[in-house]
Order: sequence, then structure tokens, then C-alpha cells
Amino acid sequence: MRAIWKGSIAFGLVHIPVNLYPATETQSMSSNLLHKKDHSRIRYQRISEVTGKEVPAEEIVRGYEVERDNFVVISDDELKEASPEKSAAIEIQEFVNESQIPTLYFEKPYYLEPDKGAGKAYALLREALAKSGKVGVAQFVLRNRESLCVLKAQGNALTLNTLRFASEIRPVDELRLPVNEKLVPNEVNLALKLIEGMTVEFDPAKYHDTYSEDVKKLIDAKAKGQKRQAPPPQPARSNVIDIVAALQESLAQKKPRKRGGCLTPIRSAAIYRGRRLRRSEPVPHGWRHQALIFWPSQSPHPASARRQEAFPRRRGEWRDRHCAVR
Repeated sequence: MRAIWKGSIAFGLVHIPVNLYPATETQSMSSNLLHKKDHSRIRYQRISEVTGKEVPAEEIVRGYEVERDNFVVISDDELKEASPEKSAAIEIQEFVNESQIPTLYFEKPYYLEPDKGAGKAYALLREALAKSGKVGVAQFVLRNRESLCVLKAQGNALTLNTLRFASEIRPVDELRLPVNEKLVPNEVNLALKLIEGMTVEFDPAKYHDTYSEDVKKLIDAKAKGQKRQAPPPQPARSNVIDIVAALQESLAQKKPRKRGGCLTPIRSAAIYRGRRLRRSEPVPHGWRHQALIFWPSQSPHPASARRQEAFPRRRGEWRDRHCAVR
């Protein structure tokens, strides 16, 4: 990797020389603009508005418009001299809990590498951040733009994540958002069960860009002169009207998990000395609670089926409950 910035981390009176590297890379499919007639490439030119001729890169300067058609030219060296301390330092201003920063503010991650002779100070800051569970809030100048950022311990590395300023976050006042919608408790419970049934440990490796893969297959097929068959049309999704029915159908489509929360209703009864008690009977001392579990769209477990046969279901003698089996 190639460093895109060199400077230091200012941590109190400690200065840690570091190099900044991008932590991500774009893997999207790249294409070129071509002339439809002969497939020749289209290229862009930097044309002067006065002469109409192309201007070479070494003759192009940076200018800021102060009035209409009136520009002030400032070089890169002058920009660095305007605030040299900000251009060369990541100054930590305070430490906060990462959970206090809304995800809306996070912009782009980078790796920080210690420069020669800065390994011990780098490791000290890394271990202190890891043990405290905090992140350091700092500001620095990157590519002629001041950036807000947080420093975090990530394994053996320190990472820097640029943040958006509060003034860059658009308010939601202009959006038409539901505020006074009346939600039925049954709908909320069904939604919670669906979330619980779909909850797993996050594994980023199992997610990949399937769209780019499909485009690559299309390009390879056309390059070989093959005509790729169009995939079958997907059924159109209508607006959800019956939310309860849609949630129940979603729950039925999910397979039961081996461990964790059970998403299915269970039948429960009080069993005493092998006999099921009626609801009107008092429960003797030493009773035990027996649960019969039935998964949707599946046959009952053999043991449950035997218990069901021994104690046939009658109206008013069973009590339905929705619960989580751990």
C-alpha cells in the first residue's frame, strides 16, 4: 500500500509520527465510454473558455471565486502555510464512547502505521484505547479539507475513521415520516419474533457483490459470442396492506433454529403423576409443567405425538402461549 498522508498524532504532549493508508478499496466493474459507430474511446480535454484550446496539466492552477468571474489563485504550498500545524498533525481533542456517535456521521476508514522509531508510543496509545473502550476524537487536514475523525484500536492497528461535521448532516424535518401511527401489540410481537428468528452473528465474509458477478458473467458470455438467457421475471411486490398476514407468512418461511429463540406457539399443560389436570382442578403440591412443541408446516416430534395421544386435546383444556424456548 502507498501512504496518502504523513504526519503525527498529538496525544497530550506525546507526538507519534504516523503514515495514513486507505483501509478500503473499490471493486466495482469499470467501463469506458465509446463511440457507438466504431467503438473508439471517448476522452475528455481541459479546454480554455477563452482560447478554446486544450491546456496542459502543468499550466492549470487552483482558483477561488470571490466575485463573479473574479478568482484568487492559491497554490498548494500556500494552503499548507495557511495552517501548518493542522496540515501535519492529528490532534486528539477528547475521548468518547463509540456508541455515542451515530452511524450517520461515519464516512471513510483508514489505517495508521507508526513511522520509524514511533512503535512504542503507537503501541501505548493503542493499548490504552483498547482497555478503556474509548475512541479519540480529533481533527486534521487531508487533501486541502479539514476532517473530523475518530481513532480506534482495531486488533494490532490503530484505525482512523473520518466523520461528517454536524453541519453536513441534513435534518429529517422535510421527510414525511409516520409519527402518530397506532400500532397493534400483536403486530409488534410478530415483528419482534421475525427479528429474533433472523438474528445471527454478523459475518461480513458471507456477503458479496452479486450484481458485479452477474455483470461479469454477461460480459464473458458476450465476449464468447454466447447469448445469455434472461432470468425469469420476478413477481411484482405489492404494497403491504395486511401487515399481520405478511408477518405470519414471513415467520412460516423461516426454518426453526437449532438453538436460540423458538418462533412457534407451544401448547402447555399441567401434568401430575402422569395425568393432565383440568383447568378447574387445583394444582397439587409437586406438580410439573409439560410443554408440547409443534413447529409450523412440520410433523410433531415423535415424543410430543405420544404425549398428545395420551392426553387428547379438548376445547377449554389447553392454554395457548407464545414463548421462547432456550
